[in-house]
Amino acid sequence: YDNDGEVHGDNNPANTANPDNPLEHYSKAKAEISDLQPLTQIGPDWTLGGAKALSLQFYGEPNNTIESLWVELEDATTGAKFKVAYGKYDDEDPADINDASWHEWIIALSDFTGVDVNNVKSIAIGIGIEGSTADGGSGTLYFDDIRLYVPRCFPLRAKSPADFDYSCDVGYGDLEILTDDWLISGYDFTVADSVSDANLEAHYAFEDNLLDSSANLRHADPNGTISYAVGKVGTLAVDFDGTNFAEVTGYKGVTGTQDRTCTAWIKTAIPGEIVIWGMNTSALKWIWRIQHEAAGFVAGAVRLEVATGSTVGKTDLRDDQWHHVAVVLASAGSPRVADLKLYVDGLLEAPSSLVDNDVNTSSDTDVRIGKGPFNERPFIGQIDELRIYSRALEQAEVASLAGRAGTATQPLLLLLTTTEDTDLFDDETINFKDYARLLDAWLDVVLWP
Repeated sequence: YDNDGEVHGDNNPANTANPDNPLEHYSKAKAEISDLQPLTQIGPDWTLGGAKALSLQFYGEPNNTIESLWVELEDATTGAKFKVAYGKYDDEDPADINDASWHEWIIALSDFTGVDVNNVKSIAIGIGIEGSTADGGSGTLYFDDIRLYVPRCFPLRAKSPADFDYSCDVGYGDLEILTDDWLISGYDFTVADSVSDANLEAHYAFEDNLLDSSANLRHADPNGTISYAVGKVGTLAVDFDGTNFAEVTGYKGVTGTQDRTCTAWIKTAIPGEIVIWGMNTSALKWIWRIQHEAAGFVAGAVRLEVATGSTVGKTDLRDDQWHHVAVVLASAGSPRVADLKLYVDGLLEAPSSLVDNDVNTSSDTDVRIGKGPFNERPFIGQIDELRIYSRALEQAEVASLAGRAGTATQPLLLLLTTTEDTDLFDDETINFKDYARLLDAWLDVVLWP
């Protein structure tokens, strides 16, 4: 496609000079069903066999200009036409046309409003805005495997509320998930009026400097050009651009199996490392960061890893807004990753992913802020009010640092062992009422469309 106004469309064939009929600023490929029928045996009635969805595969290229991608059907009964654009559903990202991989695009035939799908005349695939007089972009898209489907399992668009495992039916997998959440409840708690500086190892307010305001005076050193931006607390926050970081020379962090807490305000749209120390081997490192895009993880969530062990939260924080984050370890002498608690904006989050392992942090490297010495996933954005304690803060204290006051409510949804809402009875606790709702839906099958 090349939507620069030099494409000749249906209404303006090549070599026709007509100022009242300008050249097109969009592109499309159109096929008449009567021309396709001898080759495909697909006739004008697209409902035969119970078909209810149109499916096609597309493949993009990284430098494609993102424009509206659409499919248009025309019926032979009334001549009605209707376009459905990619991005109508939550599982469709218009930026997929920049991705050099195949994407299946599934459209319910009922989405073609006003078109008689029992008598389809033509199908067109287009990109750009039909009728636009402004120059558009250009690029290359490949299409393949255009099919009609009967309803099938598509849980991202349709499923029972009790289908926690996205299998499109309610069964033993869902019962197991509900059992894992058994008797978990939301609760109210009283936020601490203030937080003691007891065991405060370091506190960086980032007010136009890297000074430690704790009694230990563990000032950080710049690496690269350090700049500052408008902060969340006070006036300023440190601003990391991916090339700079800070290092606390001579301070190895909280090591061994000691209790500890790290808290900070962050503002970012890109996953990266907040603070790290230790050694890059099993159980010996301490990396506190924002989760990158990876299968099986919630991208943008808070992550704490100790080499082969890690815990990841539930909330995607890549919204370029200020969030208070914290990780707390109460060791009991022999800590494990499963003992870690993750907080976002003062609220506890059960892990969306957990790989358990020992926690026994080494003293091999100095504390780094903004980028570590291994794996190097630099933080891009702002960090404010970074604190490191050698004690485990209570939730009431974490919530206070997060700016909460009075009585706060810990929602059940953040405490569940899955990102699915197993509170079917909606009373902020998992018990026999939810079990009864699950049994009501037992063996239900939900297909789409």
